[in-house]
Amino acid sequence: MRVVVHVLARWSGAIFVLVREVNNVLLETKLAQLPAGLASRQLRDRVNHADDRMLFRINPYAFAEEAGVPADRAIELLLRASALGLVRVEWSLVCRGCGECAASHFKLSELASTFHCAACATDRMTNLHKQVEVGFTVHPEIRALRYAHPESLELEDFFFGYKFSSNILVRGEGVRLVDYLRTHTQILTRLAPGGRATADVVLEEGWVVGSPRAKLTVIGARVSDTREVELVFDGRAFEPRPTIAPGPVRISVRNDSANPLPVLLYFTPIVTYFDYVPLLSGQRLLNTDDFRRYLGTEVVRPGTGIPTRDNTLLFSDLSGSTAIYDRIGDAAAFELVSAHFESLARMVTRHSGVVVKTIGDALMASFSHPADAVRAALEMGDALVGLTEPLSLKIGIHRGDCLVVNIRDSVDYFGQMVNVAARVQSCARAGDVCLTAAVHDDPEVLELLKPFGDIPAERHLLRGIGDEQVVYRLRPA
Repeated sequence: MRVVVHVLARWSGAIFVLVREVNNVLLETKLAQLPAGLASRQLRDRVNHADDRMLFRINPYAFAEEAGVPADRAIELLLRASALGLVRVEWSLVCRGCGECAASHFKLSELASTFHCAACATDRMTNLHKQVEVGFTVHPEIRALRYAHPESLELEDFFFGYKFSSNILVRGEGVRLVDYLRTHTQILTRLAPGGRATADVVLEEGWVVGSPRAKLTVIGARVSDTREVELVFDGRAFEPRPTIAPGPVRISVRNDSANPLPVLLYFTPIVTYFDYVPLLSGQRLLNTDDFRRYLGTEVVRPGTGIPTRDNTLLFSDLSGSTAIYDRIGDAAAFELVSAHFESLARMVTRHSGVVVKTIGDALMASFSHPADAVRAALEMGDALVGLTEPLSLKIGIHRGDCLVVNIRDSVDYFGQMVNVAARVQSCARAGDVCLTAAVHDDPEVLELLKPFGDIPAERHLLRGIGDEQVVYRLRPA
């Protein structure tokens, strides 16, 4: 058992320390099961020496940069480590309105279709692309972290290390949201039921907002007299939401709920818009082949559909296979088709996609970016050139919003976008790649299509789809 000592503070000459124990025997046992060259040494160093914050919701892109390895390799390492019980996948529901981490789960099946944001005092729709950030937290059997008990955290740690996402940048300010909040804090306190706190502040034009929801608007001509404002938490938000002039203000906050209440109120002179550092979204993780390989039992809750935004689906079907079954027999044809699927799966993976399922001679694959799907499709067509048997593919690609669902204990997709993608594939003739306008018009896809010259738009009425669809037909050969 290794003991890790971190200096937390110095006060009047005394040094306060935090002692953390690392189960080195278990750590080394699990690390030994990881392949060499996957940055496992850097993971070992972090577990042994880093502060708790560095082991809580690890961003794999930041870890990759620190370790000097490609992001895909870091994601593979952390997924393998998750399968071994060295770290745990953490699915964080982050409100894009305020940046608050409203909830966090260690299982995909624990995600619901909506979540509640306390800082906005509103329910949000869960979206795997926009609101689900995936991080990796060291397993408590390896090393216990103070973040496992948020109710016991110091308020600085609670709000700036646990409650708000560290992956958000304040647009135009050049700082992370958590640092912006820290430097603009007006009130940081924990109120017992019935408790009250007061702060004397001088405010310029802008807003005082925070968590739980509060809003004090500051506008108009500056005054010199101190005004008193009382904000009362009613179990949902601080009320009222007054407007005052700039100048000195005494702000009081009172907790009229039956529960203890951590409170952060901060001043902002601007309406904050967000940018994001590279992060692993729930959608991106589900479109990672390593996720299915190492955590394939992770599925959404049966009967629940979790929205994902702007996903790309590719459907392929093998043309000419029926005649081959007649000519060479079932066993030989099955072997040929199986080898074909293995080859296609490698191409999908190579282009950052994942095979969702195969049905007969057809394949369904999912991608986070349409250009990746088009690259995979073009390579698929090339791969069949020169085969001894006359096989060719019919491919259709579409992008849009859909639901991630649980079909027979596997991650699958549902919705009209899926129907359109499947029907577009039926427009393809042998050797064709058919793209909807949503795919074709993507700037990166347009760059890929330059060698094909001018591709005329076709209009198709697809079976079961009410509106005509614009389709672009590629013939890679």
